[in-house]
Amino acid sequence: MVDIDDDLESQEADERDHTSHKATLREKRLGQWSKQFYRLDWSLQEIWTQTHRLTKEDTDEEFGAEIYLEPLPDAAARYPKGDQAFDEFLEFSEDVRRQVTRSKNFQRGSTLADIGDDDRPTFLLDGLIPTAGITLDYGKPKTGKSAWAQKVAVCIAAGLDFDGEPVPRGRVLIVTLDPGARKRNVKPRLMEICNRLGAEVGNNLVIVDDPVILNDPQSVASLLRKNPGEFVLVIIDPLYKAIIGELTQQSVMEAASEGMKTIADETGAAVLILHHEGRGDSTHAYGSIFLDAAVDAGMHTVRKDDRVVVTADAALFKNTEPREAPFVYRLEGPYLESVSPAAPRGKSVAPAEVPHREMLALIPDGKMQKRDARKLIEPLLSGTPEAREKQWARVRASWEAAGLIVQKGGMMWKVTP
Repeated sequence: MVDIDDDLESQEADERDHTSHKATLREKRLGQWSKQFYRLDWSLQEIWTQTHRLTKEDTDEEFGAEIYLEPLPDAAARYPKGDQAFDEFLEFSEDVRRQVTRSKNFQRGSTLADIGDDDRPTFLLDGLIPTAGITLDYGKPKTGKSAWAQKVAVCIAAGLDFDGEPVPRGRVLIVTLDPGARKRNVKPRLMEICNRLGAEVGNNLVIVDDPVILNDPQSVASLLRKNPGEFVLVIIDPLYKAIIGELTQQSVMEAASEGMKTIADETGAAVLILHHEGRGDSTHAYGSIFLDAAVDAGMHTVRKDDRVVVTADAALFKNTEPREAPFVYRLEGPYLESVSPAAPRGKSVAPAEVPHREMLALIPDGKMQKRDARKLIEPLLSGTPEAREKQWARVRASWEAAGLIVQKGGMMWKVTP
């Protein structure tokens, strides 16, 4: 058995010895890694080098050793099962990797000249999910949040565009925690999405349904250790199942935010959190304002009958411009069928069938305030002020039912060509 604890205690004692400053913390960690690696059986060393990437700049001169800290994408599937020495070294190596990664550039400042234009925020999904950071998707239960996130996951894992929008290809980790969304429940839903898209995800889609507690650092560390390597996207579904404590408490949300950031930092992934909105007529994510502070972007998912609309929440975006156009879908089981403006609800709308066509022609494409749209069609309304207001409401309802506009609050979006 590998005697890791004794070596760690000796290492910590060395770090408290201020008589020598020749070795940095990073060098000590790499030296410790080399010692433990060469204590493994040679067959385990061979498996390790086959499942991990050589980091060329990380060499230990004292042992003449090359350092293999970064796991390959399919590493976990090739690990030996039930080997105690390997499992202990895996846990130790992941701890070293996190410590070395953090210490390499920790607190190292940059001048303005060092910060290039490429350091500006980028998007995994343009105007909606930043490449780095945390995105919140909130809405009432059963609105289609999970179906939307799963469709995004499949497209990324398979290297397909997402509803006409380019997304990068790579590994996706889905943490699914609802009682009715265990692995056995999620697999057929994902397979249906794959079949509808003609997608082949291979080993790029990883599902975890064991408890993960974001405000427990040990739980987060365990998730990262048991699912090593880089990911493009990590989905946590839903938030309330990944937290112990009350979401309205500052201390709980601050600790959970640290867990989210740790996952993002150590996997290199965008983190997408699925969450519920408040009860009643609330259109705001449930919980503390510190949740809003923790996220970098957000979206609101609304469902009416079989129609699902996903809209960027501009109030949650930090330092980036949100997408203006909503995603509009028809929910077909676990699959969200994108609704073309020319084909709402699966059928085209002939010009003669467009409700209040003469009014619709006065409304420009894109987003605008409802009151501004009302002013444009005012000459075509009739009756008392109250009757005109009711008529305007009926006009908007008919357009929405035909899939010609999307409404949210005081805004409306014309989606016809």
